[in-house]
Amino acid sequence: MQKGPTGGAMLQAVLNGNLEALKKEKGAKVLKFQHLGRSTMRDATKTHILPELEFGLLKQFARQLKLGAKERSHLMDMFVDKFHAIQEHMCLEVTVRSLCHSRGVTADY
Repeated sequence: MQKGPTGGAMLQAVLNGNLEALKKEKGAKVLKFQHLGRSTMRDATKTHILPELEFGLLKQFARQLKLGAKERSHLMDMFVDKFHAIQEHMCLEVTVRSLCHSRGVTADY
């Protein structure tokens, strides 16, 4: 795998979280993210309009995936965040689904 002229420096900047160094790199593009909102799958089912992925998990493929009531309950608590990823004149909608089984667990010291 061959790196471009600034590939190594750009990778280091990303790994170090140094956005200012990324901006200085020639040709580096940085997306800005704007958080639009957060909901759960449970909220989505109340609207009676499910996105394709959620519909597939809960309805269409639940039997094939052998999802029981407990698994479906965990899916219903899944967070769904909406973002706009913005770069110059381009704006993309990004959906992030976060399924964290241990979200409610506390550390025991």
